[in-house]
Amino acid sequence: RILVYFGVQGAFLFLVCLWFATLGVQLFGGLLDPSNESLKGTQYVELKYGPLNFDTVLRATNTVFILLIVNNWFIFADALTVATGTATVNLYFVA
Repeated sequence: RILVYFGVQGAFLFLVCLWFATLGVQLFGGLLDPSNESLKGTQYVELKYGPLNFDTVLRATNTVFILLIVNNWFIFADALTVATGTATVNLYFVA
């Protein structure tokens, strides 16, 4: 019985991550490229977070899951604020 409960909760968590990943691809796809000149000097580049981006749904799902577990969302929020030039991207990470 408890396995069914965990299965339902796990499926729900996966769907929420997938939804945020898809939204991230649409909003931020291609912006977190380490060769982007505007990202020079950010912690995102210094910590070599390049593979964690929103370029594809698979990478975005991985990024959202890692943000859920590791919780370094402020590094991604700062990098996207610099890349887009607007602080409204922080709403994605607060949601």
